[in-house]
Amino acid sequence: MTFRSTVGHEGFALQESLLDALAGSSDIVTFIPASFGAVWTEEMLQKPAAQAFHEPYDRLSAKAKDLNVGFTEIRAGLFLDFTFMAG
Repeated sequence: MTFRSTVGHEGFALQESLLDALAGSSDIVTFIPASFGAVWTEEMLQKPAAQAFHEPYDRLSAKAKDLNVGFTEIRAGLFLDFTFMAG
């Protein structure tokens, strides 16, 4: 089974609690976090706004790995150009 989160930006950090709950499940194959799926380049990640936006994803990914919970990110690049004027 796949668990897909759809929280908004304000609730993103709460997904760490979801990982704690999912860690005990033998039915969950992968967790798909709520995100806009930005495809980041190293150059973009040098900008403070991008770092602040991306850091929670890094933390969530690391926690999933520590808890041995499957973790799948879907990156479609939605809103990246609009938000950070990259392109």
